Amino acid sequence: KSLPQNHNLKTAAELGVSLGKMNLILSKALTSESEEVFLVLMESALWLESLNILQWPVGWLENKKVEIFNSIGEGNFYVFKVGGSIEAVIEIKSQPEQLWNYDNTPSLYIHKLAKRRNTENKRIGEIVLSLVSKIKSKREVSKIRLDCISSNQKLKEYYLSKGFEFCGNVSNGEVELSLYQKSIC
Repeated sequence: KSLPQNHNLKTAAELGVSLGKMNLILSKALTSESEEVFLVLMESALWLESLNILQWPVGWLENKKVEIFNSIGEGNFYVFKVGGSIEAVIEIKSQPEQLWNYDNTPSLYIHKLAKRRNTENKRIGEIVLSLVSKIKSKREVSKIRLDCISSNQKLKEYYLSKGFEFCGNVSNGEVELSLYQKSIC
């Protein structure tokens, strides 16, 4: 289930996030932007692979392309644009997930957060997470939940530094994942 339609075209300022001179616009990804969204994801996957970080192996991502395009069509992907150009993408879901034992705590589930490698603002990942914490769906959301490959120590440390709480490791049948959550008010 995607977020309600009223989550379109919000500026960072409208969500209370200061970006200095950067005018970042958040909107749902359009199906016409599917290829560009996938390109941002692939760019990140290639970069991660070049650092020997197994977060999104390129072959795995290529196999998920149809699933990603379907998720875009279902309204689960958001794009962050600066000057009309997509600088970051994120998949946000609100249905309880198997990884979290279908816990019914009203939560936003974050997947596939990626940014362009050449973006001028090196803090865009942090900014995107900050923006997501400001989003409310029609039902009250109390947590942001996300996961990462359990061997990605740098990303795990990053999530902890941004106030996320480690909730344990689980297997999704393919890999071991570390779960994180953060309370939002």
